Amino acid sequence: MNIQADYSKYNIDVANAVNQEISKATELFGELTHLKSVRTFPKGYSTSWKGAYVESKKSLWLRNVSQKDSLEKLGAIAKQQHMIGFWSTPSEMHTIRHEIGHAVAATIRQGIHLKALPR
Repeated sequence: MNIQADYSKYNIDVANAVNQEISKATELFGELTHLKSVRTFPKGYSTSWKGAYVESKKSLWLRNVSQKDSLEKLGAIAKQQHMIGFWSTPSEMHTIRHEIGHAVAATIRQGIHLKALPR
């Protein structure tokens, strides 16, 4: 993978999970040309988002990933959001996969010639 990942603020289990999910996406879709870095939200950044993908920077951002129980907490959030119908899965990997999905979509869009599509 040609991705700069700053895992200095990540729990090792979360870092490994992110790497695994990026590898799975790469196996399914090929090289993710629109994913160049993995970061954490800056401390004190005011948002309720659990993750973000910034297409202009080709960057995936996650928050609250430094603790030993970070994956467990991501799972609890996913279960809650899934129960009320907001998220499609109750998996602790949901946020990670969701943000990687934005990079997959951006990579695919890059390869599609919109003029060639039927109208």
